[in-house]
Amino acid sequence: NKQMERNIAGLVLRAAKQNHFVSPLQNSGFLASCLYSCCSIACRPFAPSNSTPDEVSGQAWEARCDNQCEQPSHRTEDAPSQSLRPHEESAYARSASQYQASVSACTTHACCASSSHSSRSRSHCASLGPSRLGYGHGLPPLQAPQNIWGPGFWCSPVPRNCSAAIAASSHSAACWSSLCSRRALHGSSSSSRMQGDAAAGGSGDVEAELPTQEMQNLVIEQLQNSFNMGRIKEILKHYDSHFDQWTLAVAMDHVQKLPVDQRRASDPDTKEVKQRLSALYMHLLPEMDPCRSVKLLQTLAQLGVCMHEPGKNQEGFTAVNRHMSQVSEVLLKMDNDQDVINMLWALAKHSHHRELAVDEDLFRYMAQYLVTKVPSLQFRMLSKTAQAYALVGINEWSLLDSICAAAFAKLQSGEFDPAPTINLLDALSKLRMENDSFLAIASLKLKANVAALTPSNLATVAKALAEMRYDDETMWRRLMEQATRRMSILNPSQVVSFTWALSKRGIADVPMHASLAGRSQAILDKFNASELASLVYLLGKQGLEPKSLMPSLVERATALMGSMSLRNVSNLVRGFQLLDYGAATLTDQQQPEGGEPDPAAQLYTMAAQRAKEWLKDPEGRLVLSLQGTSEEYLDEEMRRVERSKDEHTADIIERVHYKSGNVVETRLYHVSKKHFKSQNLSDIALALADRGAADPELFSYIAVRAKETMRSFTLMSMVDLVCGFAQAGYYDKETFDELERQFGATFSEMGPAYLADTMWAFATLKHPLNSDLLKAVMDSSWSRWHRMCSDQQVLARLMWALYTLNADALQPDHAVFTEFQRLLEEQEGQTEVADAGSGSPEQAGSTPSGQSS
Repeated sequence: NKQMERNIAGLVLRAAKQNHFVSPLQNSGFLASCLYSCCSIACRPFAPSNSTPDEVSGQAWEARCDNQCEQPSHRTEDAPSQSLRPHEESAYARSASQYQASVSACTTHACCASSSHSSRSRSHCASLGPSRLGYGHGLPPLQAPQNIWGPGFWCSPVPRNCSAAIAASSHSAACWSSLCSRRALHGSSSSSRMQGDAAAGGSGDVEAELPTQEMQNLVIEQLQNSFNMGRIKEILKHYDSHFDQWTLAVAMDHVQKLPVDQRRASDPDTKEVKQRLSALYMHLLPEMDPCRSVKLLQTLAQLGVCMHEPGKNQEGFTAVNRHMSQVSEVLLKMDNDQDVINMLWALAKHSHHRELAVDEDLFRYMAQYLVTKVPSLQFRMLSKTAQAYALVGINEWSLLDSICAAAFAKLQSGEFDPAPTINLLDALSKLRMENDSFLAIASLKLKANVAALTPSNLATVAKALAEMRYDDETMWRRLMEQATRRMSILNPSQVVSFTWALSKRGIADVPMHASLAGRSQAILDKFNASELASLVYLLGKQGLEPKSLMPSLVERATALMGSMSLRNVSNLVRGFQLLDYGAATLTDQQQPEGGEPDPAAQLYTMAAQRAKEWLKDPEGRLVLSLQGTSEEYLDEEMRRVERSKDEHTADIIERVHYKSGNVVETRLYHVSKKHFKSQNLSDIALALADRGAADPELFSYIAVRAKETMRSFTLMSMVDLVCGFAQAGYYDKETFDELERQFGATFSEMGPAYLADTMWAFATLKHPLNSDLLKAVMDSSWSRWHRMCSDQQVLARLMWALYTLNADALQPDHAVFTEFQRLLEEQEGQTEVADAGSGSPEQAGSTPSGQSS
């Protein structure tokens, strides 16, 4: 604060006039920078280890300084130098070459001729030595301009009688005090420059290079009197050259305190303010105080600022990671675990869910340090640490396990805070890490305090518990009760979260589903394409059809169809099919009485058209424009991508524009085909075929993409795909040959329903199976005959397929045929088998029994 700055400036003057050697004050990097770069006094520690600047006033430090000056041990030439603590050692950071240059400068300085300085100062400089002045252990010396403290941070020896030079200067005491404060913040010119000006007896142009204190006060005053983003933008634009790290910190804090509605991300002024703050941060970063660089990076992350120009996103973020890797060594020497955690959290937030790449080695290295600090951390810092690693997807098991153990001990001792507990639960669920002890006690505490949770907390807890497969009926009931009470303030994301959690755990809470459906209808116009498609799919998966909500869902889905990705289309049509929306055959209903098209037919037709737009491109893109070798398109995540060709290297350059504002540039040596997700292909094929909207052109695209990605198909996706083709009546021999090979490798893992459905599809399309495969299917069916007989529809479908594929001619005396004939005679079920393949929806051979699995 200002009072501390005045005290420190006065202390610097007093120490200089008394020919005293001042040490850096504990835990205050920018104050140490003030002492070194402003006055350039050769430093020697004198502060007692059991005191800090915050514990005593400036006057007390002056008195302590006087007492230290009177002690004769500080005046003797052969007095042993005191050992430096880590935080003091970091302030002496300097390479061996700089050390030698400083000793040389000390011996050749004009003022060094005095007998009072020569032996004392040289012996003191030599006592420090390269090992104590060097930065870090085993790290290369920092070279300008990469020096993270700035050129003024290095300690340069100065003659003891520098008070005469200061007195000869034209600066008054007040000007010198102001200059000291400014240098503490700016740190841009070297101490040698100041020494030269002071020795020459004039002020030089040091003050001219720096913004005056009055200008700084003016900028800060204007910032504090600005209550909208437009005014702050003008201040940043007009006074950008007068900003240093302290003024930047004031600007960030002021922006952060503005009401949320005044700093909306979509506001142009807000975007420009964030860009300017980011640019100033990147500009000041090389010479910024280590601790302050972490603090400002954290503030930028809280504001949602991306690394804009001149950071250039990934390039700028990589520079920030490199800088923080150097800063981390300083923080480790200071044993500053809180700033280490804040640094990791800020880097993780800036990665925007791994849009930008972080330095994973830094995270893993810091995990080894944090493991030893976990027992002493506060609950919120435990949670923040876990969040940082969850955001970048790095699962450091030993660290997370120790965090869970420490959190368990704190909760058991009665130290409960809802927000950190929920954040820690969320982080563990994202990393797929289950700790039963912590989960049990956390749910117990949350259960007792569930009434105090916000809607956002409730949704996060529900998702985390569902992800970790937690099945406490009382906990779920209380969560749903609280969610129902606050249903009127849930947003679309929270509605989807609750619906997903209920579906994930298979909880058939009809009143809760009805409440969620009602809330969805009230705010349906606020749902985006992804949220709407997820909601429809989850409702269909639960099998709960909200009658009153269906027309609104269809209308909203039709309106958003143009902004849906392939995954959105897949979820949407599969959900409506599971909800049994629309007739099984739409051709007769496309023009009902009245002349208006049927909404269901219109929806499925538009969905098929949208799917074709995505599937016809081998890379799964929507091309927006094409000009020569440059093109612009949307990728599968609906991100805008600019692609061009480097004329010199022939490399392909892609710039991906993320919704967060990040722009990541990558170089490709060649373009490869995209591997489409198997579930998306199978869901679209099965749903549209079942609803009677099987477009032959669409199914030809699905067949081509399926052949390219067949090896990645799961068992369920393969069964759904082959059944979709069979229901649509679409047959492509190459595709079915590949499906047959996949079926031959996996049929032994199939249950009775999957086996019967796959065989039914091959038989329906008259695809001849290999004789060895047919024999293997019959042997597999006989080995689990008792399971086949438990469901007559499954058994009838399988036997109909075997007869259709002429398996009885291949091996007529096989046990499956003999036993099946016996069952027919006993149950007189010959009519059912004869009609199994007739195609009627009510009969056994018409639709796959496993279509909704």
